[in-house]
Amino acid sequence: MDIKDVLRDIKDIEMPDDMQERIIRNCYRAMEESEMNKKTTGKKMRKPMVIAVSLAVCGCITGVTALAATGHLQGFFKDKTRFDGAVVGTTYEQATDEINVSVASGEGAITLTAEFVNPKAAPYGFISEFGITDYTISDANGNVLVKDGKTAMTAISEGKAEFVIPADNLGKGDYSLNISQFTGGSKADQPLPINGQWVCGFTIG
Repeated sequence: MDIKDVLRDIKDIEMPDDMQERIIRNCYRAMEESEMNKKTTGKKMRKPMVIAVSLAVCGCITGVTALAATGHLQGFFKDKTRFDGAVVGTTYEQATDEINVSVASGEGAITLTAEFVNPKAAPYGFISEFGITDYTISDANGNVLVKDGKTAMTAISEGKAEFVIPADNLGKGDYSLNISQFTGGSKADQPLPINGQWVCGFTIG
């Protein structure tokens, strides 16, 4: 498929404007680099460069088409930038409706289950382990009793992951667990922060 055909397909996919602009910009950059390399490299270098550009284009559209498979886009990838504007990583934003969270309270701990609504869509289809990297626990009056909480990474099984969160320092009563960030990981890629807002009430006693 020609890069121009890919660009036309991208414009037909429903997605946030800033995400579409970033993907198109990256694909145009790949086209420009391809043209420059045709002028500056010998015949032996041209074939590998064409392959690299094709892979870059596939990479920028694969996640988009996977997310578009459900008919709508809510979450989106976002570049993490340094103070000087350099891209140092990627996050996944607005994932609240893409992960269902439930809590069961037990003796001295609560068990949280996180289940992907569409486990085959990006980014969930490409991660093998999952962890909570930012949660708080509040009491019925809104007092924060636990902050900056996190768990170890755990394996994903059948599109879901389970976590045991200590609660032995909480007395009897009603509480609220608030999660603002999960992190997905795999052996091949950097950990991916997945941001949203998940709130679960639970009772001890």
